[in-house]
Amino acid sequence: MPPQLRPYLLEWEADTSYPPGLTVLDRGGLWQAIDFSKGSEPISGNPDWRLVGGTPYVDVTLDPVALTTAPVYDPTSIGPGLPVLSAPGANFSLLFMRYRTTQSLGDAWGSALNAKLWYGAPGGYDLTAAVTSNGNLQDDLSNDPAGEFLAIVSSNENAALIQPGGSNPVGVNQPIVLSSAADVTGGGATVGTRSVTYRIWYDIVPTTAPFNTFFHITAVNQGTKTFTVSPDPTSILVDGDSVTIVGSTGNDGTYTVASRDATHIVVTEAVPSATADGWVKKT
Repeated sequence: MPPQLRPYLLEWEADTSYPPGLTVLDRGGLWQAIDFSKGSEPISGNPDWRLVGGTPYVDVTLDPVALTTAPVYDPTSIGPGLPVLSAPGANFSLLFMRYRTTQSLGDAWGSALNAKLWYGAPGGYDLTAAVTSNGNLQDDLSNDPAGEFLAIVSSNENAALIQPGGSNPVGVNQPIVLSSAADVTGGGATVGTRSVTYRIWYDIVPTTAPFNTFFHITAVNQGTKTFTVSPDPTSILVDGDSVTIVGSTGNDGTYTVASRDATHIVVTEAVPSATADGWVKKT
């Protein structure tokens, strides 16, 4: 006799097998099973589950070692950064909703953490610039938490909204990573023992429509008239298609696709600018 499912909403459990179609609750999100799974926790980028409701969150704790070493501590801000949310899958984007940071008791650090959350990798799109006035999380680990075990040092309720065709990048199928260029030891003068925990709320949103598809430009070669893009354009574009570049520094306009592969779009027209920004849009 097949196992009987309980007739109420299930809290996801690692030791339970879930059949396709079943909906579970996990960390603020309602997730529907896409395939049979066991021990496969619902989260962005997991193909076993689809987010169907709620606002899920993920908790990331950085201990003293993580705070002072790569990939979190990155003086040059070139990455790769610490992935805190996996890329959600083809044709989906992560909507960064809000965050809260807490710190544990322990010896104070020499200076503030000033970490940032990014789309893709450090140096990409700075999510924290969209939700704070100065672009930093302001995790001031040098302040005394006044005896509290978990002192909230930063909280923000705004959303970093992805705006196709607007000022924010599309961010299709990109992870969210965390890094800090600040030396929390204050140049080695004060080495603390506190840890910091991030609770990050997010949503998973579809970003591909049949007649309005965007590809993020990551590199430009003027000589070969080539744009390096993400995600893979080969299933959407064909040779001879007319595309529009939007949101770029100097390449906005209409172009004709000469050829394309999994990461490149070659056009027939001259490319005016070598600056790699903006998006290729099929309409």
